[in-house]
Amino acid sequence: MKKPVLTKDEITGVVLAGGRSTRFGQNKSLYVYNGKPLVEYAIESLTPYCGKLLLSTNSPQDLAFTGLQTIEDLHKDCGPLGGIHSALAHAQTKIVVFAGCDMPFLDGRIFPFLADYLMHHRAAAPMHNGFRETLCMVIRKDCLDEVETVIQQRNFKLLQLHDRLNTAFVEVTAQDFYSPKMFHNINTRADLDIGH
Repeated sequence: MKKPVLTKDEITGVVLAGGRSTRFGQNKSLYVYNGKPLVEYAIESLTPYCGKLLLSTNSPQDLAFTGLQTIEDLHKDCGPLGGIHSALAHAQTKIVVFAGCDMPFLDGRIFPFLADYLMHHRAAAPMHNGFRETLCMVIRKDCLDEVETVIQQRNFKLLQLHDRLNTAFVEVTAQDFYSPKMFHNINTRADLDIGH
């Protein structure tokens, strides 16, 4: 029996753009890289696969130009966990996918690939050459309580959440959408050099 295929309308995509960008020196989601703001790359990677997009940010006025619904952290100063928690609380779908605003080389084909693993897991995230990517993930909305618990324990490391959910970390290096710089994120100005 063939497994059911998720439709676009069953998936909410979330761009995580709530970081402080202290190492970068300005709001990096707004930084224009190769002709467009970094946040636009994340939006483009999610759009073909998600019926609804949300923008997790603590400066919604700066990102109003995207036209996306913005959500702010319900729990402040928790790092990405705060954005993940708020997104799961706001999402109207059972499946939610996340992309950081600072990953301009991310190929959106990874999202349906990871979503297939939700048949038997509560969350799925990529792994490449043995390295686990913790921010780019697909997760069930019903994991909200576990995210809340991790936040209440004041342990804001994403690996803590993944351990609690028993996330499926899936090796992606053999997939046709993979490239060595796919998960490269922009934290400093020096990180911009990889694209040139």
